[in-house]
Amino acid sequence: MLYALLMLHAVAQAQPYGIETRAPNQSLLFSLQDPPPTISSSGLYSDMESRTVSPGIIPYGVNAVLWSDRATKERFIALPGTERVEFSAQDPWRFPPNTVLIKNFYLEFDTGDPSSRDLIETRFLVYDGVTDKWNGFSYQWEADGSDAVLLEREVTESYFVLDPRSEGGLREHQHFFPSRPLCDRCHVKEAGSVLGVTTAQLNGPFDYGAATDNQLRTLNHIGLFTRDIQSELENLPRMANPLDETVDLGLRARSYLAANCAHCHRPGVIDKADIDLRFETPLEQTGALDRIPTLASFGMSDPRIIKSGDGVNSSFYSRMLAIDSNRMPPLATELIDWQSAEVIRRWIDQIGVSTQVRFEQDLPTDFALEPNFPNPFNAITTIRYRVSDAGKVTLTVFDAVGQSISVLVDRFHAPGRYTAWWDGGNDAGQQVASGVIFTAYRQDR
Repeated sequence: MLYALLMLHAVAQAQPYGIETRAPNQSLLFSLQDPPPTISSSGLYSDMESRTVSPGIIPYGVNAVLWSDRATKERFIALPGTERVEFSAQDPWRFPPNTVLIKNFYLEFDTGDPSSRDLIETRFLVYDGVTDKWNGFSYQWEADGSDAVLLEREVTESYFVLDPRSEGGLREHQHFFPSRPLCDRCHVKEAGSVLGVTTAQLNGPFDYGAATDNQLRTLNHIGLFTRDIQSELENLPRMANPLDETVDLGLRARSYLAANCAHCHRPGVIDKADIDLRFETPLEQTGALDRIPTLASFGMSDPRIIKSGDGVNSSFYSRMLAIDSNRMPPLATELIDWQSAEVIRRWIDQIGVSTQVRFEQDLPTDFALEPNFPNPFNAITTIRYRVSDAGKVTLTVFDAVGQSISVLVDRFHAPGRYTAWWDGGNDAGQQVASGVIFTAYRQDR
């Protein structure tokens, strides 16, 4: 049994919520029978020139984004008045009729310069309570940014982007605006139709401007849910940013697959590719591990969908690099997501072969708890730790007299580097007082 102890030198006053009080949404009240022809007539913005979002429309973000050819996205939830959502930890949330989920797409016209981003599309996903169906609407923004117009059919628009990596320093970006029926290809009923607003996606920090807070904590505080979930917060599933190198590689890879693939690759959706890439499905039960692909083999002599220890000869990886009909994800994307593809390759490379010599240099050689950061903190602090041998790991926060405040981790770990977060709360969801706090880390072999 091994132990490590870490002192958190100070804890600030109770963490502020991202939103303190909820205003009713009285502006974006979408009519499915008579959809607004423009964004200016939709009620999304109280001031179009400054694009000030109307009161009662709630911003949100996701832990793992859907790849959209480098487009940057901005997201909002608009419930009618002060209606509430039926929360579920694992299953899709249940929304009231006429809920509107909004996604803005920004394109960076000078690659690498965030100030060059312009808004090119706004999508609405609207819930029809009568038919129990979500309906998609796409709005294309004018070149001068003055307004956006509702599209009646799918459109592909070309934009020219400064990109030093392209020939001549200029690249043609083709942005796909989907038709209403095409929205159903991704927002499938089997996935709950809503892809981003889920517990695992929203269980993470979000910058609300005045404060950064865990989104579920803030949404619960403002009464967005039909029941209080404060006592559940510490144990809810959480996806990760696939590109966050401080997080476990397997968690990042599974988060990418869940966000980009699992809406189709799950039971009951695609018969010819019956693999299950949902976030909660154990790898051994996905139907992809060491299985011979029934479709493209990409010229590999011994291909597998996921070939243990061999990312290059896994069709998963090859499909991410394809630019023809074998490409995955297949819809509305032309650029290869090289960074995420590398995450998937590295993850497959270490599946089942982590003890081989060529991987030993990437695994920790000791058992250690690293200093948390930031420290002091007033929102969320990050705690990293290393596991050199497989076994059960417990990570607990204690006060100065040795009383347990919060159990952050209590589960089996394979050798590797891990990350935990603490928001200054105890196991009951209450904020603790400022002072010196200790974190104890134990591994049972």
